[in-house]
Amino acid sequence: MENVLTQNEEIVPLPINFNVGDYARKTFSMFRGPEERINLKLKNHLINVILDKFGKDVTISKIDDDHFQVSINICVSTSFFGWLFQFGEDAKILAPKHVVKTYQNRARTLLKD
Repeated sequence: MENVLTQNEEIVPLPINFNVGDYARKTFSMFRGPEERINLKLKNHLINVILDKFGKDVTISKIDDDHFQVSINICVSTSFFGWLFQFGEDAKILAPKHVVKTYQNRARTLLKD
């Protein structure tokens, strides 16, 4: 690093109950948005992706032989949607409905010329 400057700004301490692991599981690329409980439907081959991102303390349930559902608390942001887009049709938001709509609108916007 070159030309580093110091500033005389007061440091704001983290809350006593701040959990860095919990924060990392809920955020995507350091972008925060409103925290929501999200239900996702995913293809079985994505189970390790979910466990790597959210840890083993997530609620996972079988939907059918090819899919599972996970219920997670995340911060809804464009970075979350980008993370989810990488899985294409193998991942779908089931609830809440307003997050489903926002995701669908984001996809439509990206497809416009």
